[in-house]
Amino acid sequence: MDDLLIDSLKQAFGYTTDAQIAEFLSVDRQTIYNVRSGIAKLGERQRFKILDRVLYHKTENLALRCLPKSLVEKIQQIRKDQHEAWVFPVMEVGSPATDDALLLDTYKEFRGLRTDQEMAEILRIKRNAISMVRSGRNRLGPLPRLRIFRDVWGESIDHIEEAINSSEALLKLIREFDSTNSCSSGATSECSPSSSPSTEVIDSQSSM
Repeated sequence: MDDLLIDSLKQAFGYTTDAQIAEFLSVDRQTIYNVRSGIAKLGERQRFKILDRVLYHKTENLALRCLPKSLVEKIQQIRKDQHEAWVFPVMEVGSPATDDALLLDTYKEFRGLRTDQEMAEILRIKRNAISMVRSGRNRLGPLPRLRIFRDVWGESIDHIEEAINSSEALLKLIREFDSTNSCSSGATSECSPSSSPSTEVIDSQSSM
């Protein structure tokens, strides 16, 4: 199924080679070869990057609004609007080492959670993954950030979450994008692939 994703991406975005797909997804050509051969599948990070592109006009600035800094600012704005004075409780592992760790601390207080285990259950990740983020050894992946995004922005992410977990659902979204894209209308003989303003921010985000 993921090999079909590669071909659909080519058609939808106007790419002509696998090398262009590799560059867009920030992977090497061997990775694309492995996907085509069925040895590997596209990861969360690559799927999220595709979704940011195909859903840009439906979910504006998805990647930018899912950045840890943006989510922290949104939570702080909610608190300000509610006229609530609040401070962080004592952290389990010292002060935040990264923006991702700060996001976890802010979200934990926002939800009134007592332990990292409670937060891990809500975000549907392992407790150890939170420790890795707090220590700066890993980044918070797309799915847990999307779940925080859903909480603080109040927007449904069911279709996004499904597309990250299901190649079939992602392929459907790509084909829907292609069918509405002006490049596939036949009005012009040549069309450059478009990009969303937030595409580059995903390149620095690794998934857990």
